[in-house]
Amino acid sequence: MISIFLGHPVTVSIAVVLLLVAIGATGGVYSRAVEQFGQTRVAGLFATLAIAGGLVTGAGVLLLWTLTSNPARPFDIAAIATSPTIPPELGAIVGAGFALMAAIMLVQLPGSIAHAARRQADIQRLRLEGSSFAGTLTAVNFTNRWLFNFPMFTVEVSYIVDDAPIIVSAHMRTSADRVPVVGSRILVLTDVRGTTHVELDLSNGVVFEPDVTKYAAPEY
Repeated sequence: MISIFLGHPVTVSIAVVLLLVAIGATGGVYSRAVEQFGQTRVAGLFATLAIAGGLVTGAGVLLLWTLTSNPARPFDIAAIATSPTIPPELGAIVGAGFALMAAIMLVQLPGSIAHAARRQADIQRLRLEGSSFAGTLTAVNFTNRWLFNFPMFTVEVSYIVDDAPIIVSAHMRTSADRVPVVGSRILVLTDVRGTTHVELDLSNGVVFEPDVTKYAAPEY
């Protein structure tokens, strides 16, 4: 059935191989990006770009094979609605769509990399030179969104400076089995520039959400 829809078994084989190679490479790209930049946003862009590139290549191979198999056939967008089989025009639109997605990811990547590099430099500086305060996690709000399988949250942390309570907000991405509960101890790092970083205070024992399925990504 798949070969009938796509036009030829060779096309199917090439497209599937290219897609599997892209997906296989994504895991390594994602891990290296997290290690290099310390942030899953940039890693997610790299991974999405790898998948988009694989799909663009697959769509391009499909379109090239279909067009060269019948070069005399005119290119007619209306054939998408009238053709009894999957026409090459549809392959062109699918390929253009994935190419556009890859282009958007590519445009976003330099700014995200620069932002991630600056943020990592700030975190390293705060750990070496910043002021450290013991804070408490006072709110964990799930955004009902996931980056890959990582649930995303907005959190609030309360800490005391000169007997005055201060509350800071932050975004958090973590695995579903490492979601801290309200009341967990948080380390707050800050400096005179107003730069702030919060992280779990593992030395005081962190309590994670016991229901590991509560924030698990849905399966489709």
